[in-house]
Amino acid sequence: MNIFVAIMLGFAALGLFDKMIGGRLGLEKEFDQGMETAGGLALSTVGFYCVGVSYVQNHAESIALASQGMPFDPALVIGCLLAPDMGALPMTIKLAADLPMAVFTGAMVSGGLGMTVCYQLPVFLAFVQWNEVSGLMRGFVAGLITLPVGLFAGGFLLGIAPARLLVNMIPVLALCVALVLAFVLIPGLTTKILIVIGNIIRIASYLLFGLVMLGVFVPQCAVVDSSLVGEMLYLVIRMVVVACGGMVLSHLALKKFGGPIGRLGDFLGINQEAVMGLILSCTQSLAMLPLYSRMDRRGQILNAAFSVCGAYVVGGQMAFVASLVPGGMVNAYMICKALSGVAAVGLAAVMCRGERQMPT
Repeated sequence: MNIFVAIMLGFAALGLFDKMIGGRLGLEKEFDQGMETAGGLALSTVGFYCVGVSYVQNHAESIALASQGMPFDPALVIGCLLAPDMGALPMTIKLAADLPMAVFTGAMVSGGLGMTVCYQLPVFLAFVQWNEVSGLMRGFVAGLITLPVGLFAGGFLLGIAPARLLVNMIPVLALCVALVLAFVLIPGLTTKILIVIGNIIRIASYLLFGLVMLGVFVPQCAVVDSSLVGEMLYLVIRMVVVACGGMVLSHLALKKFGGPIGRLGDFLGINQEAVMGLILSCTQSLAMLPLYSRMDRRGQILNAAFSVCGAYVVGGQMAFVASLVPGGMVNAYMICKALSGVAAVGLAAVMCRGERQMPT
């Protein structure tokens, strides 16, 4: 078990113990709030994963084959669609030209863009209120724009030649240029489009959940194997426990270290819950989500930006990568995520000037 997941499990167990003794430790409320994430997580992930992610996993070689006429490595397509621990890294190790390119596409690109596409977007959109979608999408855009910062550094540390590295960043760079131009030339329309896209993804995840559940109760209408549904529900339970642990940990941290956290929040222009969100995201962005509605708007944008690439930099995803690639490449992966995450927070802070500790 990853050490950071074990820590969250320990705090979740503490919250459960407090609930058993009637809340005498003052942690029952936080534990319950973590448990309440179960419904949102199931709605956002079960259908999306069972139908969408499994389709990409089952057709990875066909997708890579279709992209062979492109100038970049075929494995890059998989890295743009899946998170490392949702199959991207094992697949790119098989499909990429060499191991450095497999790590670049299946851990670095996948750990930012792929993770955002297949996990962060549907999960976050299931948690936030309708009036919070605008800030969430602005944060995601800041995170995506700064992805190349870490990718260039990570690719260099992997020993990939500059020309080859640049060619394999074409899709990411094209996305960044498009987003920058859109926000410079038509900021109002771009924001509206992003809100529409976010709501479409949210509704699609609900529809896919309904489709999968129909197959559970009416087997003749099943679109995925029941074992896949069970696998995803197992993952949901694990995520709920992490959320419970994150809530209990954040409550205790704010209670014991409120002063330093508050000073850091003053420096960043965000409230204490937003600071805790950034800290928790380093191990598990999911642990931050129950705090999201309690953050000020600026804090929400900064947390969304950091989650695109900075999340899991020392968490379960890092442990998964470390189990498949050499130590030096793991260090390059962590540096890539950390640089992009810090750059994303900086850009998000610039994008939301004048919104210092404003309520949502």
